[in-house]
Amino acid sequence: MTSTETLGRVRDLLAIQSAAVLGVSYEPGWTDVDLTPYLQALQWVVLGGESGADAKPFRLDWATRQIDAGASAGVPVFVKQLGRVPHDDMGILFNARRTPLAASSLFRLQQLWRECPSRQPCCGVTS
Repeated sequence: MTSTETLGRVRDLLAIQSAAVLGVSYEPGWTDVDLTPYLQALQWVVLGGESGADAKPFRLDWATRQIDAGASAGVPVFVKQLGRVPHDDMGILFNARRTPLAASSLFRLQQLWRECPSRQPCCGVTS
């Protein structure tokens, strides 16, 4: 799922009964989405921005909104990558070469939110 236009795929996903872990991949994130109505049924959210030369911007507040919603619902959130063009909520591009402090904040956001469902392997370790 990449945007509000593809959010309906989550409803289709919820119909799957045989999944070992029922999770959703919100990547690459092209628009803000509201997963709150689905979090009760989900066990994992993976999110990230787009990479590549023609990547669309990924707003950091979209990521933090998903992290906060997941924490409130008890659903682990895994930030795969922030993408090639991470922006703040005012649309300001973060450039690691020009803004080391911002780059360090981005690194923390990306590294600290690598949560996985309990008893499932994640990044080579079992939580």
